[in-house]
Amino acid sequence: EKKDEPVKEYFYEYKKTSTICSDYSNWSEWQLDAIEPTALKEVGYRKIKQKILVGYETTTENDLSKPIYGTEEVTIGTINSKVCTSYDFVKSGSESYGAWEYQGYISTTSIMKNTDTEQYIPVTDTETLCQEYCSSTTGHVYKYYTRTIVNTAKYECTSYANVQELITADKTIVTGYEKITKEEPKYEYNIITQYRYREKTCNDSVDLKWSKYNDTSLLNNGYSYTGNKREK
Repeated sequence: EKKDEPVKEYFYEYKKTSTICSDYSNWSEWQLDAIEPTALKEVGYRKIKQKILVGYETTTENDLSKPIYGTEEVTIGTINSKVCTSYDFVKSGSESYGAWEYQGYISTTSIMKNTDTEQYIPVTDTETLCQEYCSSTTGHVYKYYTRTIVNTAKYECTSYANVQELITADKTIVTGYEKITKEEPKYEYNIITQYRYREKTCNDSVDLKWSKYNDTSLLNNGYSYTGNKREK
């Protein structure tokens, strides 16, 4: 007679899978490409004003280190002076005469007297000339000379006036500056969006346990059967 074989008892394998995630990584560099957020990826963005060089603008200005000099007449004082306002011929105090000029002989019954412009030199009756000029009606014969009055008037000032004259001098002044040309960059500004991100790294951790069938403490704690079993 066969003896009853003992009932076999088994252990069952339970498995629990857990996901373990790290903290977020450091932020990435800013970039222009748009990034979509996910459960493990956090996205940050910002709007900035972008400076764009579009060309150059030429400007001209004074070079203050290179002045241009000139002169300007300025008044430095005054002086009082006497000036003539009219001129005319003015006769001098004494008269002068030209040379005596011989005019010939004259005969007259009168005794002639010399003047400033006429001179009479008597001729005696015994002179030969008297024989030609003398007569019963002529008592005297003269050599006759004349001279002219020389005009001694001077052309000179007849009226004066006191005037004040300005004393001027040339003063060195700055009349301008040499020019300097510069090329200044010209910019435009655009508003752009930049993106950055940081991520979490997650790994699955599997925990295996052996226990009796229908171990409610394991099942309630997230474990499930793997399908493996073994004898006690």
